[in-house]
Amino acid sequence: YSAEVASASEEAASEEAASEEAAAEDAVEDAAVEAEPPQAVMPTASARAAAAIATVLSSIGIISFFWLDLPVTAPKYILHSPLDDLIPFNEWFVLPYCSWFLLLAGVTAALWWCDTATYDKLCLTMFSGMTFCLIVYMILPNGLELRPAVETLGRDNPALRIMQLLWKADAAVNVCPSIHCQSSACMAMAFSHSKLAEGKPLRKVLAWAWAALICLSTVFTKQHSVIDVACGLAVAFVWLPVGYRPARPLP
Repeated sequence: YSAEVASASEEAASEEAASEEAAAEDAVEDAAVEAEPPQAVMPTASARAAAAIATVLSSIGIISFFWLDLPVTAPKYILHSPLDDLIPFNEWFVLPYCSWFLLLAGVTAALWWCDTATYDKLCLTMFSGMTFCLIVYMILPNGLELRPAVETLGRDNPALRIMQLLWKADAAVNVCPSIHCQSSACMAMAFSHSKLAEGKPLRKVLAWAWAALICLSTVFTKQHSVIDVACGLAVAFVWLPVGYRPARPLP
């Protein structure tokens, strides 16, 4: 009888150990599943259609900006800050300045394809900000007198030639707030809050670093004053507490 009791006890202990081991394995699997970042959900056709409409509206805003440049030849307000005199002209910053077009195309395409909810926020913040800037340009036509004369620089290189082409195409008018800086901040803000950056802090850092480099390039190329940059960033960041508030946990 004692042997049977001992055998039964051993079997019960063995079953209990096996149950605990299985429970531990389940807990490990559950933790691994929770640790995995959520996969991007592919948007529906209707969501992409709505995103495409938003893209068209944003394109109209960009075209309007260049259209407003045409009639402004003598801006009423010339912007200047003492900080502008401390920032040297460096033509090589034209490379990150022009990379704005790559950032615009890359972020909008990625969000349009993988995260239309965040793409809609991007279009809302960027397009509304551009509209506000265009209204300011019409009411307060402003400009700059910061660009150096090429003859005084005493040098010639590919970057300087690109700068000369840029100055011919882009007059030093309609500069404040800076759409270059406003849109760069909006793109970094949207990307860093999107599904593409969830659980990937390096992607967030790269997005903000790229946007910051573009903002710096606007003052080193004398395309903008420090005042323009500050105003452009203010127009972008006003949306941060409104459009990108963290979701409240359910009670």
